Amino acid sequence: MADVTVALDHPVLFQSAAEGDTEIEYSAVQFRALPGALFYGQGVARYGELRMEQRAAGANWSVDILAGRALVGGPTGYDMYVVVLAETLNVPLTGLNTEPAAERTHRVFVAVADELVSGTGYGASIVVTEDTGSGAGEPDAVAFIELGTITIAPGQSSILDAHLDYAPEVVEAAGRPQRPIVSNMVSEPPFDDADTEVAFTTGAWPRPQFTVPDSAMAWVTVSARIKNDNSAISYIYVGYDFNIEPTGFSFLKSAVSNQNGGWISATRRYLWTWPAGNIGDIVTVTPTWLISDGDAADNAVAYGQIVIEPVP
Repeated sequence: MADVTVALDHPVLFQSAAEGDTEIEYSAVQFRALPGALFYGQGVARYGELRMEQRAAGANWSVDILAGRALVGGPTGYDMYVVVLAETLNVPLTGLNTEPAAERTHRVFVAVADELVSGTGYGASIVVTEDTGSGAGEPDAVAFIELGTITIAPGQSSILDAHLDYAPEVVEAAGRPQRPIVSNMVSEPPFDDADTEVAFTTGAWPRPQFTVPDSAMAWVTVSARIKNDNSAISYIYVGYDFNIEPTGFSFLKSAVSNQNGGWISATRRYLWTWPAGNIGDIVTVTPTWLISDGDAADNAVAYGQIVIEPVP
């Protein structure tokens, strides 16, 4: 009998070659495994970093982003880009529609470019995606985190703190329970399709993310006030999908429903378990809706919320 030894593909970080041996080299992806091993998920390093504030030199059509650090999930699922803003950055917003016909909610991101992954250059940027009336989308980037939103309404003359909603995720040290991740519905869907599950746009209901913990389990709760009064037998579902499905996933387990015609308030909490091979993967939760019939005149949803509680 003999011991069995199988070498790992990923090198041990911070080793030096002995005299006469070939120098040990590390790739950027391998170095990015270090913050990926020390922290859960992605987000700002501490609450308050990269905070959005009205321009300190006098309010106008721009916003200040305060100094700070962020960890942004890389393409492998276990690596993290480290983004540092050393001093306050002023971001002009004159490219947005500053005279909208109705209130618009724009989204603010830290986005990472990586030439080796997508051929889009290098570095990080503050990206503001515009709401033109159907909600603001997400940036076209290798990886990103959301810092919050900026609201512009008719008659507004500048950006004040009252127009800013700073609400980023905050990274957690590995080995500690993750904070609950919360995503609230911003606006109703058009209810323009029946008998098929449809995703909310990212502007209508942001898609929260979390890292599958060592337990491979997470509680997910969906709550909403819903109705479909097209007929006495009409129904409406509001739920969610995962980009990486847990074991035994089905839409009926993930949704609240109503078939009594009038308004009801409903909550469903479910404990999901992922295969062990998904531990450490970043999961995106997509809010969805399904109606039997009718349209926006018959169907409605309000106060939608999804809460994710990874199990330590």
